[in-house]
Amino acid sequence: MEKELMNLFFKAKKAADVAAATDVSPVGPEVSRCMDALKQLRCFPITKDLLLSTQVGKRLRSLKKHPKESIRSLASEIFQTWKALFIEQLNKEERDSRIPAKTNPIEKTTNKADDVLHHMIMKISSMSSDNIGVSRCKIRERLVVALSRVATEIEEESLKHQVEACDPVEVAVAVETAMFEKIKGENKKIRSILFNMSDSKNPDLRRKVLLGKVKPEKLVIMSNTEMASEELQLRIKQIEEKSLEKCLTGRGTSAEEKATTDQFRCGRCGQRKTTYHQMQTRSADEPMTTYVTCVNCNNHWKFC
Repeated sequence: MEKELMNLFFKAKKAADVAAATDVSPVGPEVSRCMDALKQLRCFPITKDLLLSTQVGKRLRSLKKHPKESIRSLASEIFQTWKALFIEQLNKEERDSRIPAKTNPIEKTTNKADDVLHHMIMKISSMSSDNIGVSRCKIRERLVVALSRVATEIEEESLKHQVEACDPVEVAVAVETAMFEKIKGENKKIRSILFNMSDSKNPDLRRKVLLGKVKPEKLVIMSNTEMASEELQLRIKQIEEKSLEKCLTGRGTSAEEKATTDQFRCGRCGQRKTTYHQMQTRSADEPMTTYVTCVNCNNHWKFC
């Protein structure tokens, strides 16, 4: 199947190259040969696995910019059909992997979802020259699923063409590689990135990553607040401002909520008699913010 598919593509590409150089007429002989090959490609029984193993979709992009309108139009149609099929099959496999398999208590059977997941891991890892492990493959798989959702989430016409020109698999590999190089072993940070990339309430982040507005190298060093959606960032800012106001004015915090301690030293008067209280002003996996007040001179400060 792979050989047949690539033979058809190279037949179309060769005719397209000759047509661009020699055919003056929009319906010249080489244009006709290219169109015949493209029509066969359109009818070819394509699958996600074939697209991954051959990278024919990526190769087809060159024909989307061909000078002949007929070739350019048909190549774009095929590309969009393949892209929609890839996303549909990828999402289906993700859903299937979440369904627990029915096992026979006597006979040992193979979990179909595990087979699908393993197959996806092998395909994704084969795209890299690195000898990567299973855990890295799983990260790439989750990133591909998240980035593939962008095409179904955007509504602005001006962005659709930009998104269509991006390859979720390539971007996922680039992001995972940056994670491995910059934050290898920082499991909490890796989980945070995967959560924010997959969060249904945070489509802006994955769209910016796919379009290259947020580079992989920047993504892996962003804080949870920076990765959060604009709505959540606004809420966090409001909470911080409200907490700071409480700390500075003394309003809104009861005596029961404050604790007295000598573990903090005031930077103004040097005394250790202080009161403090804590609040969660950032995301749940970040430490709480501590607000301290000096009893002697009423100096205020905070730290995380």
